[in-house]
Amino acid sequence: MMEFNFLGLLRGFSSINTGGVRITGLDASIVGEFDLFGCPTVFTAGYLFIDPKFLDFDLSPQEPGVPPTPGQRNAIGSSSTENVLKYRSRHNYKFDIETQIKKFSIGFAGNYFSFQEAIDRTFEFIVPGIKSYREMNNHGVTLLDIRVAYRPIDNLKLSFLVNNLGNQEYVSRPGLMEAPRNFGLRVDWGW
Repeated sequence: MMEFNFLGLLRGFSSINTGGVRITGLDASIVGEFDLFGCPTVFTAGYLFIDPKFLDFDLSPQEPGVPPTPGQRNAIGSSSTENVLKYRSRHNYKFDIETQIKKFSIGFAGNYFSFQEAIDRTFEFIVPGIKSYREMNNHGVTLLDIRVAYRPIDNLKLSFLVNNLGNQEYVSRPGLMEAPRNFGLRVDWGW
């Protein structure tokens, strides 16, 4: 498993082999079609759970002048004292439903990501506000999207999309704020 780790001010971040990892989990989904008041409707829903761990994670103190063991390096580099791989959300729920009414369709999608328990510890010290932001936002995030489409002819589809309907403030990586509510127009043409 290769991960970026902070190796000091002179060396910066470098990709190093963290040793073995084990990611166990469960992925379940359901897909279906049905009529909603006589209108064809399709849906999909899913849940993903992962338990991502280093095989070598050692919280014992590093002895002065002795290089850290791989397990100590994995623990030192993580913002969490729990053995969990960095930048992973353990829980993810998704759903999407779309119904068609003659030449129109309307769809609604949702996505939930649980809190990323571990990031690179260095970010909490070198990027102002990361630590306090993570402490105040230590829950997951739910994103909702909606779309409306019109198909005037078979090979043309015009869509209006609203992403992040609730205008959630969230980050996918430390210091990387994701897009606020946004609107889009889409044209699909085929022959």
